[in-house]
Amino acid sequence: MSFSFSDNPSSVAIYEDLVEWGAAWHTHKPTTFAPIYYSDPSNNANTTTAAISTPQTVRSICTEADVNPVFPELWYLNDLVITGLAHYHLSQILLLAHDPRLPRLGPRRAAALRDMDAQIRAHVRVLCGFAMSNDTCPPHFVCACMALALAGDKMTNRREQEACLEVMRICEDRYAYHTHKARKQLIEAWDWRHGSVASAAMSGVGGGNLGGSIGGDDMGF
Repeated sequence: MSFSFSDNPSSVAIYEDLVEWGAAWHTHKPTTFAPIYYSDPSNNANTTTAAISTPQTVRSICTEADVNPVFPELWYLNDLVITGLAHYHLSQILLLAHDPRLPRLGPRRAAALRDMDAQIRAHVRVLCGFAMSNDTCPPHFVCACMALALAGDKMTNRREQEACLEVMRICEDRYAYHTHKARKQLIEAWDWRHGSVASAAMSGVGGGNLGGSIGGDDMGF
């Protein structure tokens, strides 16, 4: 946070130290931080991996993401593990977005920005997967909404965009964490031109009553 939002010029040396520290933490994190179940619908082969047996009857009632899933499904030993991993992914989004090594001009800049956006999208998808796969823990939704407020504009697939709004809807409806302003900004950033579609999205993707239904400010969003 201090590096990303400092008023001082970004130091490449400090940046690379932070990147190396994050990579080392992720590489050497305890084995208990590994998922006990993982499934990514974006994988064309629709493969799944599991460290323990996960009966279909259990999975079918786990989360709202089971119907036409968009984000990866990730199960962990407990919510503390997910919270730690969520902060790792949030830090990676900030570091990627504030990389002082990115070319400022020239033909390499466009390619570098595309690569940066792709990496950020991957982190956002994981954070949304944490929330939707473990939807009884409010902090997972808060972290996902933070990621969407910061980088949700980089989601280019329409189905993923709608799923992102659904994550924010659940966070507001279920946990009273206001996301109305952030959702409105994302719809504008995505350039959803059809007013009726945008209005329906603000009323609640997939149903529900949204948009300031709790009252008060957007708590940073």
